[in-house]
Amino acid sequence: MKILFLGTPAFAVPSLEKLLKSGHKVVGIVTQPDRPRGRCRTPQPPPVKELALSKSLPVFQPERPSDPAFLSEIKKLGAECAAVVAYGRILPKEFLNLFRHGAINLHASLLPKYRGAAPIQWSIIRGEQETGVTVFELDEQLDHGPVILQQKTPIKPDEDAAGLATRLSETGGLALIEALDLIETGMTSPVPQEEAEATHAPILAKEDGIIRWELPAAEIRNRIRGMQPWPSATTSAGEKSLKILSATAVEHAVPGTPSVPGTVVLASPHEGLFIQTGKGVLRIERLQPSGGNPMSAAEFLRGHPLLPGLILT
Repeated sequence: MKILFLGTPAFAVPSLEKLLKSGHKVVGIVTQPDRPRGRCRTPQPPPVKELALSKSLPVFQPERPSDPAFLSEIKKLGAECAAVVAYGRILPKEFLNLFRHGAINLHASLLPKYRGAAPIQWSIIRGEQETGVTVFELDEQLDHGPVILQQKTPIKPDEDAAGLATRLSETGGLALIEALDLIETGMTSPVPQEEAEATHAPILAKEDGIIRWELPAAEIRNRIRGMQPWPSATTSAGEKSLKILSATAVEHAVPGTPSVPGTVVLASPHEGLFIQTGKGVLRIERLQPSGGNPMSAAEFLRGHPLLPGLILT
């Protein structure tokens, strides 16, 4: 089939790579406009655009996918189906009606669970042990259309959102090709989603990364994993701002454990860095001070001693 591909971030790149190697023909790419990135805030192309240009594919970057001029250009391509992977915009009915076989979307959760912009992050934050990918038919509602296929996978105990995203992007690319093959042969049997089972995964804000020490240690650890690579889990030790990159919830008792959440229980390069939480103690394994590089807790404590009793905020 002739396929129009829509995607923006690095997560979508494996899907496009697999599509270009499949028996389908990519007739065009739609991606978000270039956005300022980095300290210099220089506009940079999205990862999908970079791959598309390297393959000499037509690229479209509308500010609004409902723009009549954009829709006219897309219609000329003669695409039979649109394949959408993390494009970042809800597509209007006028767009969806351009394709004989409609539009399909690859989503990084087992819909209807975790509809929204950050399904990978929230599945880890909420302590899920299983996730997967879903390919479904697009309609005008958010992650709402009938499901064509799903593939499940366990979430590894130490896996963070960055690692899980990498794994799901590869699995999802294969699922997308499988779904397109089914559509081409008329073998799909889409199943409506169960609305009563729907949960939501809203886009993360920087404030979501601020550690709430009154939460149980196990929940804080899940949030640390789910906040990688952005916005990162953060806290303050006096005037020092710290990103907590990895940690472990401690089940055994730590001598001298106080009752105030956020209190430094133990801080020794040899014994470790332990913080009191609302339930249990969190052992910090890796962190990154503001303006510094990622390092182990032991390396940090050698250069930045913390006294037991200090309360992190």
